[in-house]
Amino acid sequence: MLLKKPEFIIPPSPGNPFENCKLDRDDCAKYLTKIISSLDEPFVMAVSSKWGGGKTTFMKMWQQKLAQENYISFYFNAWKNDYVTDPLLSFIVEMQKSIKAENWVHSDLKDEAARQVKTITNVGFHFVKRALITSAKIGTVNALDIDKEIEKYSADLAGEAAEKFFALVERQSNEQEKFETELRKLVDLANNNNDLKSQVIIFVDELDRCRPDFAVKLLERIKHFFGVNGIVFVLGIDKDQLCESIKGFYGSGLNAELYLKRFIDLEYRLPISDSFNLISSWFTLYDYGSYFDERKNVGNSKNDMISTFCAVSKALELTPRDQEQGFTYLTLIFRITPIVEDLHEMYLVLLILLFLNKHDIYKKYVLGNLDAMELENEIFRKSGVSQYIGSIDGKMLSAYLKNGMLEVNELGKKINDLDRYLIDNRSNSQSSMYQDIRLEFTVCHRMFDSKINNSVGNYIDSKINEASRFAI
Repeated sequence: MLLKKPEFIIPPSPGNPFENCKLDRDDCAKYLTKIISSLDEPFVMAVSSKWGGGKTTFMKMWQQKLAQENYISFYFNAWKNDYVTDPLLSFIVEMQKSIKAENWVHSDLKDEAARQVKTITNVGFHFVKRALITSAKIGTVNALDIDKEIEKYSADLAGEAAEKFFALVERQSNEQEKFETELRKLVDLANNNNDLKSQVIIFVDELDRCRPDFAVKLLERIKHFFGVNGIVFVLGIDKDQLCESIKGFYGSGLNAELYLKRFIDLEYRLPISDSFNLISSWFTLYDYGSYFDERKNVGNSKNDMISTFCAVSKALELTPRDQEQGFTYLTLIFRITPIVEDLHEMYLVLLILLFLNKHDIYKKYVLGNLDAMELENEIFRKSGVSQYIGSIDGKMLSAYLKNGMLEVNELGKKINDLDRYLIDNRSNSQSSMYQDIRLEFTVCHRMFDSKINNSVGNYIDSKINEASRFAI
């Protein structure tokens, strides 16, 4: 069994970049491509999801797909470059690296685009240098608010000093205009070649993980330096985290969502896809088949575990990264548990995912402060996956929740009560109630046969706490 999932591999061109995607996000890319292909104006789109939701992987796959369809596109990881004072500097350098790395069919167009990007880079360097000089003279200058800055500082400047300052600001403004002119030439290159699509797509990822000042300045640079028809930005963000970064820069009193609307024209929330294909593939990838082969006393099948993992993931709105952490805990517990011990796998999956993602509810349950019905209502019925509880797997899990915290003596009494009901009501053996009681009887008997001194729930809790000692 693997302890760590291998890194996701995007097939290189000319292969389908979405070939290994188990979340059906190829459809998302097709949908978004239709939108951006109709744009002529400057445009900023945000692709948002929680941290760990697969934004980076999606954006890289989508960018590769766009490159295959002959879009000029760039990818910029903002977090890896936030050590630079001015984001524009690292941004244009990465543009130059990206265009060289693209696998274009038409090499002559690639060379022409690379030359134009180099020109943009040179103009950008000149602008950043001017900005640093001006910044040194007046403290900090926002190129968008030059008029305000001039008004603010002109009172302190007189005669020759004022003329030098205004000349410096004017040169900076001219450099900005040159920068935009060269960007237009890049768009014109796309527009004037039938082999290229007319939009230039720039992906900016991990913006929410940057230093607050870097994130804010990069947003401002995008808005005011790249406002050229045909240039489309795609920002990969965790919106809540980015709002916190903005508040960290401007203060907690700022309406960060309203501030973001100044920069983002359209937000697309990356959907939480049905994760059955993903989780099924991970069960194979982690080689959990060997676990079932080794243990002859396993009462739950692999499919029981998969259906439970999927239902709980949906109920708790888990991201792929949350699910991956659950797999790591499962693997650790499988490895540290002797083969002869029964882990009651469905119950184990639920408790692991609660421990990692709803720890307050988990603690209430294992301490006896939350009964099974309250837990089911809290997790399943409120989240729109109540149909799972009505399935065979769901009823088995419900039986575990209802009886899993019973001590062995209490469990023995419960088995006797259930057995007596089944004997007394054989005439109704086809009724749904009788079938549910028989299923509960089976689950309770399995827990009793585990020969655990206290309760199965406490036993699993001890295993989870052992796994939690590892920093994951």
